[in-house]
Amino acid sequence: MPIDLRTKVLHAPSPPDATIGSWGEADLLRWLQGVNRASAGQLPSSSKQQVMDVHDTLIVRDKIQLSPQSRSTLPGAVIGYDQITTTVNITGTAEATPTTVIPGSTYIFDGAPVWAEFFSPSVNPPSVASQALIICLFEGATEICRWGDIRSASASFNANPITLRYRFTPSPGNHTYSIKAFASSVTGTPAVQAGAGGAATDMPAYLSFTKV
Repeated sequence: MPIDLRTKVLHAPSPPDATIGSWGEADLLRWLQGVNRASAGQLPSSSKQQVMDVHDTLIVRDKIQLSPQSRSTLPGAVIGYDQITTTVNITGTAEATPTTVIPGSTYIFDGAPVWAEFFSPSVNPPSVASQALIICLFEGATEICRWGDIRSASASFNANPITLRYRFTPSPGNHTYSIKAFASSVTGTPAVQAGAGGAATDMPAYLSFTKV
């Protein structure tokens, strides 16, 4: 079990005035910081040899080492990442029948806000003036939002690198999000470009989620 601010610790390394209680990570950090200031970085002698495994967190002398699971709860931690390395032609011409661009995997969310991010090295709208390629964020068959609207300035080929970000709060539990797109016209073969990277090759397109 990862340690976070909700984790309760039954016992902590004990200076004379410490009592068995219900301590979270923030309490442990405050206590250790206080010990460090008072004793020039040394824990009390009664605690020097004590090593405790507290919900995947090791407390050794004057250091706290967070487990990988604990680090995954911190702001900026990556919850999930999916990418494609081949171009997807957009054949869907209606919001109800979009083309899947990135299917997405199932990830666990804890009910806290996240940043969703989508990137493609090049998005090509229809080769018809003022026609659009619309990028959407979906969960299953449910559209979360229209995320990007890329329009042609003229009746010629257009290529537009794109990065989209969206902050929202998924409910706690498993979610499977995906990128889908549709175009108002298929003239000129609208597409979301992607490649494997390397010399003279586009990089992947991706969908990622990170903790706020």
